[in-house]
Amino acid sequence: METPKKSYEIGKVHTEQKRYDLAIAEFKKIIEAEGNNEQAHFELGRAYYLQKEFALAIKAFQKVLNLNSGNHHAHLLLAKSYQNIGAHDLARDEFKKVSEYPAADYDTHVELSELFKSAKMYDLAIKEYEKLLTYGSDHNRFADLLQLYNFNGDYTKVKNLVPDLLENNCYADIFWKNMLLNELEIAEKRVFLQSKPRILLVTLSNRCNLNCPMCGKGNSVWEISQHTIEQIISLFPYLELLTWQGGEVFLVERFKDLFEKTFSFTYLKQIIITNALLITEEWADRLASRHNIGLTISIDSVDKKIYEQIRRGGSFDNLVKNLKMLNKARNKHSSNMTLSLRATIMKSNFDQLEKFIEFARDYQFDVVQLAPLSSDGYDPQNIFVNKDIEILRSISQATPKIRELAKKYKIKLLDWIPVLDGSNSYTEKSEAVFIENKPVESKKPVCFRPWKQIAMNVKGDIFPECLCSESIGDAFHNTFEDVWNNEKMQIYRKKLPEYEFTDWCNSDCISGIIPPEHLKFTFV
Repeated sequence: METPKKSYEIGKVHTEQKRYDLAIAEFKKIIEAEGNNEQAHFELGRAYYLQKEFALAIKAFQKVLNLNSGNHHAHLLLAKSYQNIGAHDLARDEFKKVSEYPAADYDTHVELSELFKSAKMYDLAIKEYEKLLTYGSDHNRFADLLQLYNFNGDYTKVKNLVPDLLENNCYADIFWKNMLLNELEIAEKRVFLQSKPRILLVTLSNRCNLNCPMCGKGNSVWEISQHTIEQIISLFPYLELLTWQGGEVFLVERFKDLFEKTFSFTYLKQIIITNALLITEEWADRLASRHNIGLTISIDSVDKKIYEQIRRGGSFDNLVKNLKMLNKARNKHSSNMTLSLRATIMKSNFDQLEKFIEFARDYQFDVVQLAPLSSDGYDPQNIFVNKDIEILRSISQATPKIRELAKKYKIKLLDWIPVLDGSNSYTEKSEAVFIENKPVESKKPVCFRPWKQIAMNVKGDIFPECLCSESIGDAFHNTFEDVWNNEKMQIYRKKLPEYEFTDWCNSDCISGIIPPEHLKFTFV
């Protein structure tokens, strides 16, 4: 007969080799023999947790804490289990207990900082990042901490920390030096910047293989100039995020060379917005073999007939074939490439919200982004401008279900669809940033995009962010260098800290429909 010690060792091996049912059986044997064996209950809970049996994991960790309330590893996994079942208040309480535990080590503080940040518990995340600084300097975590300070409007902390670091040349690398300077200029509310852009959204061409009715690409075909390409390349050393879009990116012959030029820049993350219909096996392999790549695929229906009505000229069967090919390449390279499904919601597809989440699960998408149709003038498909109350009410009623489904399948949901309140008016979904009635000293900043980004839309117009109302130039008459500190960009930087939004800012950004994280962070 096996001893408890032997069962424990066997159980641990089964857990490490992901044979969770066998591990659970071994730990249960120990508990039958020694009902109050703390380690056995903990490892039982951990096996359940890894098996995603969170309700059973919670019972096991509660038993551990009954035996030893100071087991901070049990508190941590209990918190994460609560988080996974959506019990956020209980998760928050457990996270706080772990953060206050005096013997918490470096790895625990790292995990807590990331958990608090992902749970949008920013005050607690800041405390964890500050604890991490006592272990020594870490560029990535220090950059996150500065962003969190500015996000919360704690400008004084940034102004106290950064100048000494710049003066003492603590961050000599051009990327980190630019990041520090940029966060300082945000905190100082500068309107003319010495720092360079950290985010670019580049439209390579408006040429496309499809003819979607809602696309605003216009009739004249254009492609980005060589001079603009050279400017983009010169900004690579400073960039954290570079998004490529069209038209269709994979129609642009020069894109392959551009893409290859990016990979000596360690900190640069790239996102490619595409319909995925032109991706070849060669491209799938190239994308999956690189690090820090995100592929955002526009899929406006998961019904073949409706997809081909909206994505005119496209083939749903070809889309599915290419998704399988991409996932085969991801598996081959053990890729960290993020796959995002982007759906523009309109009259033709509003009833497919749950199906989008199911489709994302079936084809291994990591993210689903739902955004309202944006169109100029009257468009019968635009249920948001036309305010089709019955459809909008049905979307609002479906929202909790799609959130639960996304959580169940471990899919990140970016839901930017405005919802109706009881009076049939749109209301914010995220932490409200609507600040008109707040005293100035209590107002948090709304948006940092004019300090961080240059964005070009499909018409070639340039904005701080593609959602902005007032362009700062265009790709045919202005360079990126021209617009970065031009008069209009400086007006954006002056207006935002003074909460003057009229005619310049999109109402969705002010109301909170577009989450403040999107408008202020670069690590989201």
